[in-house]
Amino acid sequence: TAIRLPRLTASLMSQHIQNYFQSFFRQSGAASESPPSASLTSREQEILDYASRGHLDKEIADLLSISIWTVHNHLKSIYGKLGVHNRMQAVHQYLEK
Repeated sequence: TAIRLPRLTASLMSQHIQNYFQSFFRQSGAASESPPSASLTSREQEILDYASRGHLDKEIADLLSISIWTVHNHLKSIYGKLGVHNRMQAVHQYLEK
């Protein structure tokens, strides 16, 4: 008797991949204790919104008519307020709101 395995569809594969990456954020207890994104200034929220849509720092600077260094400083502030260490973690938290 042959064992029938479930068919691996694109949807099922996508769900497995999403679960895999989400598991990294669930492992850290600090993620649930981090401050809410409501503590961000309106400019920081704007920058994080552009970052979540995949814009590069230079593109964000051009869109907001500010220097790339100002974007970097805002991102550093965002990381500190959200208790994260990089852009991916900040965007992940922002998108979960």
